[in-house]
Amino acid sequence: MIQKFVFALLFCFAGQASACTAETAPEQAPESPKSSLPATTGHVEYLRLMPENTSFVFYANLQEMKQSSVGEEFRLEFEKKFRDEEDEDYEEFVRETGMDPKKDIVEAWVGGFAVAKDDNVAGAIVRGRFDEKRIVSYAREKKSHRYEEVVYKGHKIYRFGKDDEQMTFLDANSVVVGDRRWLEVIIDQAESGGKNVQDNDIMSSYMSEVAHKEHLWGVVDLSGFSADWAGELRRNSAFQGTQSLENLKSIVFYSHFDEKTDLYMRGNFTTSEEAETVAEMVSGFKAMAKLMVSDDREAVDMLNDIKIDTDGAVMEVKTQFDKTFWHKFKEKRKRFSDGPVKML
Repeated sequence: MIQKFVFALLFCFAGQASACTAETAPEQAPESPKSSLPATTGHVEYLRLMPENTSFVFYANLQEMKQSSVGEEFRLEFEKKFRDEEDEDYEEFVRETGMDPKKDIVEAWVGGFAVAKDDNVAGAIVRGRFDEKRIVSYAREKKSHRYEEVVYKGHKIYRFGKDDEQMTFLDANSVVVGDRRWLEVIIDQAESGGKNVQDNDIMSSYMSEVAHKEHLWGVVDLSGFSADWAGELRRNSAFQGTQSLENLKSIVFYSHFDEKTDLYMRGNFTTSEEAETVAEMVSGFKAMAKLMVSDDREAVDMLNDIKIDTDGAVMEVKTQFDKTFWHKFKEKRKRFSDGPVKML
């Protein structure tokens, strides 16, 4: 349950856990005993904790997203995909720890790197309001048969079950979760410093392409992935079997939430021909979707607003939408996904 409730809102990016929605939270959750936190600390402070060989970074500022009606809709919809069915466990967690993940997690960074062809390390750094003593006490009681505690460079590392159910508290507002090796690397960075992901020329270059870092963004360097990770990503894409996707080098995306929401994705390929091939396929999916909803002018206009372009070996997908667009999208999505346009 610790993994589901403490880490849920960040691990959703990697598909690692479940999360609860507003409907599952108790109506009157206990107030956090800690003072309120600023909405963001800036990225440098936390990115410096990620090692230089980090090959992907995902970021979400859950508190900032709430400030926009579109962002809140997006956040709640995203959480529903990972909804925990045991509502009473959520209420118990909030009651016993004094922490409501939905309210008390401010922002999260998810990252990882490969240490061998088939060996990957991943985890996250979460910023929020945490009461270490109460959280650990609750976890120890719930998983006493699997509870382990070790000390690494002055930091207690708690394990509650599986290898990815480990965590350590850097301070009252920062928790590191994930693989044991991820925790140790982050602790090393926090204690001794050294080169970090911002010193990685490739990742630094890709991160500089993110125009908006306030709300939701991610950078993936596939050349830094293990063969297993890269293969898994491609197998689960909408373009299974596409040779051009085998030569996809990186993915950059961001979404900025305001009265209208900007959504941007960029794929870097080895050659311009490969970028064109995938762009044509994306455009084909879009055309198929338009045919499926040809009797609905509003839905067609929605799809027309998705712009697909190439520039040399780069493919870009851009769109902008408001709350009405989002509601319409949800209304039409089942119709899209029941047909051949699985990417929608």
